[in-house]
Amino acid sequence: MQTTVARPGEPPPFTGMVDCARKTIATEGALGMYRGVVSPLCSNVPVCAICFWAYDAGKRGVRAAWGTPAEQQLSLAQIMLAGAFSAVPQAIFMAPGDRVKVLLQVQAEAVQRGEKPKYASFADCVAKLWRAGGLRAIYFGWEATLLRDVPSSAAYFGTYEFVKRRLGGADAGVQR
Repeated sequence: MQTTVARPGEPPPFTGMVDCARKTIATEGALGMYRGVVSPLCSNVPVCAICFWAYDAGKRGVRAAWGTPAEQQLSLAQIMLAGAFSAVPQAIFMAPGDRVKVLLQVQAEAVQRGEKPKYASFADCVAKLWRAGGLRAIYFGWEATLLRDVPSSAAYFGTYEFVKRRLGGADAGVQR
């Protein structure tokens, strides 16, 4: 539904979420509901692991840089800095999957317009990118992922710790 756009002068292809699901199943079968899911499934679990590992490393780095003892609570600004740091390894890991996902989504739009598909699958897209330009082709545009993830990770971890503190949760990042 997100990647399907009406042409100028034509009505939208779907009237809502239920209509989208009904038409997708009718034209592509039940598996059509899962098109494009391989990329996020393959990346979400390791991305979360990398993100929280990097956040913990960021908190240790912030403590070292500011000389904050392990038993002292980090400020929200320090938490946000550690959160921003967590986005760097996360973006390095996510960028290739994001690139392939976007290429496959754009291709789906082109196919709907009658163009021939360039990639047969996620793996085919990766292989063709690799042959075309190696890591440079696979990581093309990774800076956009970084620009998206640094502020959002800072906001995510800052908000999480702020809400946790307001609700009376355990001190964030305090070693006991």
